[in-house]
Amino acid sequence: MLLPSYNLILQSNLTRAEIEQRLKSVTYLSDANFTKQQNHNYLFYGDISNQDFELENIKENSPLTPFISGDIVGIENNTFIKIKLSEWKHNRIAILYLIMLLLSTILFIQEWLKQYLWYQEIFKKPGYLQYEYSHKIYPENPIAWFVAIALIISMYLYKKKVSSFEKKIQETNTFLQDHLQANIITTKELPLVFH
Repeated sequence: MLLPSYNLILQSNLTRAEIEQRLKSVTYLSDANFTKQQNHNYLFYGDISNQDFELENIKENSPLTPFISGDIVGIENNTFIKIKLSEWKHNRIAILYLIMLLLSTILFIQEWLKQYLWYQEIFKKPGYLQYEYSHKIYPENPIAWFVAIALIISMYLYKKKVSSFEKKIQETNTFLQDHLQANIITTKELPLVFH
């Protein structure tokens, strides 16, 4: 999984209004006049209507994905919920992060190759003794080492974030199916009018 996002479609026998009420029962809808309650069961903060919803997970150490958004389509007791689970609110954050990592890696490799080929060119000229040939395969510049270490750490952290998200997908699917009394369906099973 390159981007930490996942799409699924649920089919429920509940009406749009019932789905909205079920989501509202676990969602804190406003910051106005907030008072901390000991016995609240809110899992999310967000906006909910009978057509769509956008939820952010606010429970500490929750096994659910951080962001859930979706569209509620259908009529009467034949309702479909198109859901997007994601680690970040917008995929553009992940895309920008990946582009930054890719460009940094390309620039590092380019500079390293330039330095390596420069040594190859200089020490292959006539007049240099063979033992003077310094065949360096690592960068000598401390800044290059810093960039290399920062790239490795960044790649590790991104991979850790994606694998953490992958572990939360199944738990979120189970929660949504139970809470909305729904079953997962494929895109082919979704009526064409709702695509």
